[in-house]
Amino acid sequence: MSRRDALRHIGSGVAGLAAASGGVWDAVPAWASEIDCSSWAQLLLKFVVSHPAITCAIPATARVAHLRDNMQGGYGRLPDEQLRARIVADAT
Repeated sequence: MSRRDALRHIGSGVAGLAAASGGVWDAVPAWASEIDCSSWAQLLLKFVVSHPAITCAIPATARVAHLRDNMQGGYGRLPDEQLRARIVADAT
């Protein structure tokens, strides 16, 4: 899944994020630490839960390592509108 595809449906209130690891997801931007993120999965989860069009986030995984990574997305600061735009710019 590409980064662009991962962010595609946010405007409709439905966000489908899958496989936010490996390939295009390897390099986390240096500024991710501004919102306490160390992976794209954490960045995208924070993007989703901080977006005003989203009312519910249900991350799913079958792997314990991904569950732990997702859980880390629940800690620390959330992105504001300006930082969400930056996430979109860097993800596409």
